[in-house]
Amino acid sequence: MNDKSKLFLLCTVCFFISSLTVFFIPAFPRDSNVTGANILAGIFWIFLIGGIALAVILLKNTKKSTKGLNVFRFFKSKPAIITDTILVISAAAFVLLNVLDVRSEILQEITVFLLLFSIEMHCVLNLLD
Repeated sequence: MNDKSKLFLLCTVCFFISSLTVFFIPAFPRDSNVTGANILAGIFWIFLIGGIALAVILLKNTKKSTKGLNVFRFFKSKPAIITDTILVISAAAFVLLNVLDVRSEILQEITVFLLLFSIEMHCVLNLLD
């Protein structure tokens, strides 16, 4: 496994853990468990910032000169097609759940997790294209 693959894997793991914290929010309500909520928020931000830092290092290691980050490009490669499809579906599901006022906690958590993770991976995959 080369350095680029290792950085990409670490970046993906960081974003996955950051997104995964969404599932633990109900377990640590801010009004009754401030310490748990703060630890959860810390985990979210540490892994989000770590993933962004690794994505920047990955971009610099590719030695590719770009005029922009290309975050508005969609469906450009096979991995991007999968990620962007999940992004569009989870964004639509998020809007529908809120418009229809669906109170299913697990559906909301899954939708927010998928939306957050697919946005993060969309940005990383477009950095590499």
